[in-house]
Amino acid sequence: VGGTRDLTGHSASETWVPAAEAYSGRDAAATTMGAGAASPATMGPATVDLATSGPAGPTSATKDAAAQPVSADPSPRASRRWLVGGAAAVAVVLAVVTGILWASRDSGTVGDGSGAVARAALYPGVLPLTQLDAQGGKAPIATGTLEAAGVGGAVCEPVTIAAMGPLTGDGADLGSRTFGGIRLAVDQFSRANPDCRITVKEFDTTGDPREAGRLAALVANDPSIVAVLGPMFSGEVNASGQTFSDAGLSFLTPVASNSGLSKQGWGTFFRGMADNDMEAPAVARYLTGTGLRDICVISNGTDHETTESRAVIAALGGAADRNCIATVDPGADPGAAVTAIAAARPDGVYYVGGPEGAGALVQKLRKAGVTATFVAGEGSYESTYTALAGAASTGTLLSCVCGPATDRFLADYHNFNRSVPGAFSAESYDLTAIVLGGTASGHTTRDGLLSYLRSFDGTGVARTYRWTPTGELADPRIWLYRVE
Repeated sequence: VGGTRDLTGHSASETWVPAAEAYSGRDAAATTMGAGAASPATMGPATVDLATSGPAGPTSATKDAAAQPVSADPSPRASRRWLVGGAAAVAVVLAVVTGILWASRDSGTVGDGSGAVARAALYPGVLPLTQLDAQGGKAPIATGTLEAAGVGGAVCEPVTIAAMGPLTGDGADLGSRTFGGIRLAVDQFSRANPDCRITVKEFDTTGDPREAGRLAALVANDPSIVAVLGPMFSGEVNASGQTFSDAGLSFLTPVASNSGLSKQGWGTFFRGMADNDMEAPAVARYLTGTGLRDICVISNGTDHETTESRAVIAALGGAADRNCIATVDPGADPGAAVTAIAAARPDGVYYVGGPEGAGALVQKLRKAGVTATFVAGEGSYESTYTALAGAASTGTLLSCVCGPATDRFLADYHNFNRSVPGAFSAESYDLTAIVLGGTASGHTTRDGLLSYLRSFDGTGVARTYRWTPTGELADPRIWLYRVE
């Protein structure tokens, strides 16, 4: 069932385990990630088995009739959102979390002067500018980062973790970069902690909520699985959340940002970044706080983007210029909107939509002589934005609920996966490291790990993680990026 693929950078002794029913004649213990693997420089390609499925059937997830509905994801990008120092090589040990010490290393590049680990660009030329709180104020960068390896030498019972996300289909790019973070964290942990045997079972949801619901039942009924990393898209989470909650199985999503997910009453849900209700208002308040007083708001007209643009307009208040609030349908010529913006002579333009629309709009604005500050929301935070916009993207701002990386993370990710990370790779790594830290400290049951996660408080590559009872971050942050 399913296919195989080579991942250059994985050792020959390391195999990622598919769902049990997807293979036969294989000793599951032999597929556990073990220590003693070759270094990234010498290791050869290994086969990775992916748990895929046949035609998606009806979801097996049950839902509370009184729960707040969460809409299905219309596209991978919308799904993502609805689901989006010093120079020392080794810093001091940062924290003690339920008996486990986590070392902190400094990337030694650009910091905020506070001694925090410097944040590096995930996409070339798109540099992290500042971190924002819910009110749009500049938030300090937390010091230190948790490392998946810990201090090494931990001894624990063998555990199995599930990873769920789209490895094929339209969302495969997102799946690749999030699973890359998961695999890196497990590899680092396994090398440093050979007496903690970690098995990872990968489940390919194909980005389909129905398939995610079907797979959730398989995962929940596997008593060896103590936690789930994912699902990634909000529709997938919505289709599987009740199943996981009923099974007492912690599930941590690094991507799904639909604010309705934490309102479902699930007791085992953990979100790895801010929800989508926070981003647009926070960025809007930041813009007015920097002195912009006349801002045009342009949306691509899809349901989510229309809702987001309304939130932007509300947060801007009197700074929203009613003469240049416009909609440009995906793929349509933005000429009329450009004419309205040029006539309004604003000092800012806020675009809500994907990188294609943002790139086309900013190009025409610059050609029309509009020099106003251009800001695009999370939907445009992709490597394709700068390629599409060209020189017109220079100086523009992009926002995202996803955090940047560190130089060390970028190097480690590339050396291990033989590919570059992207948005939400760091969150995937962080959440995996947190789960692994729990198992290393003896929390190797579903109940034990859930208790550990509920009391966790630590800083990863992307941000600080501490959760409310509903699974939201207690102190969520937004990142603003500038194209250089």
